[in-house]
Amino acid sequence: MTTLAVERPRARQLRLSGGAVFMLSAALVHAGNYAFNVILGRQLGPALFSELSLIVTFLLVLTFVASTVQTTVTRFVAMSTDDLSSHQLQRWLLRSLRPVSIGLAIGLIVTAPWLAEAFRLSSPLPLVLLAAGIPFYLAQAVHRGVVQGQERFATLAGSYQAEMWVRLIMGAGLVA
Repeated sequence: MTTLAVERPRARQLRLSGGAVFMLSAALVHAGNYAFNVILGRQLGPALFSELSLIVTFLLVLTFVASTVQTTVTRFVAMSTDDLSSHQLQRWLLRSLRPVSIGLAIGLIVTAPWLAEAFRLSSPLPLVLLAAGIPFYLAQAVHRGVVQGQERFATLAGSYQAEMWVRLIMGAGLVA
């Protein structure tokens, strides 16, 4: 004889999946990027804001490279059978990308005076500062690819959040 278990009502808890957390985080990142543009646009004025927009555009070009790296890493980490192979892949890619990222940074530093003149920037310094961040940005793409391949979306969302908040606070702080 079987008895049917009576299910007691439980308090429902709102639990978001990793994908939902990432989606909400992406919306907040976009809002933060909008705030960055509004705040700095008001503080800098048209001429200096146009220079900032050019630097952001250079960063977006670099983002294409970083996104390619991140997507490739994500694919291989997702296909790997264990964390050890993911860790080995991460180490190999970081070592392999180091000379490429340093080369890109040096190339941008060397061409910064010419680019500043061609785009009528007031100084090549912003391009040099952008160049200094290239090795870190590409290394970050490798780390994000690993986290995404392991489906740790909350951690990935935190990475994007940290980047946006640092950019927003430091950008506004440096301009002020």
